[in-house]
Amino acid sequence: MTNRFPTRVDIPAEVCDELATFLNQAYATTVDLASQVRQARLTVRGPGSTELQRLFAEMTDNLYAQADALARRTAHIGGAPQLTVRAAAAASTLPDWDHDQHAAAVVVEAVGDRFELHASALRRLVEMSAQHDEPGTRHVLTVTATEVEADLWRLDSYLAD
Repeated sequence: MTNRFPTRVDIPAEVCDELATFLNQAYATTVDLASQVRQARLTVRGPGSTELQRLFAEMTDNLYAQADALARRTAHIGGAPQLTVRAAAAASTLPDWDHDQHAAAVVVEAVGDRFELHASALRRLVEMSAQHDEPGTRHVLTVTATEVEADLWRLDSYLAD
């Protein structure tokens, strides 16, 4: 990491750098996912679309709150949060959104696929952060992963109907 901020948090600088990299990656993908869910909300069509619009609005709010927690933790440990849209787009691990999909079931499946990818990546970051024995970052990543998995369950429940 090129930018560091002074901190009295008792974590070695090289560990902070690696954890900040993990957190910035999670932030980027979370913000990208939020923007894709927002796109889905405004373009979904078909049976149940009003219900889906409400669900997607709630999920978008959840994702932005999670992104804020990730960015705050990055700053708390002395890292430099990479918060611009361009930085997030460049670092996100998600596939681009297909702007031609509008049918409710197709959109829910596409959103679910992205939540699944994001949840898997977060679980890997939790495991990597555990190697540093740094409970604060591990906690933020674990809470985020748990919330993403809960929203994935909601999407799967919709598809099961």
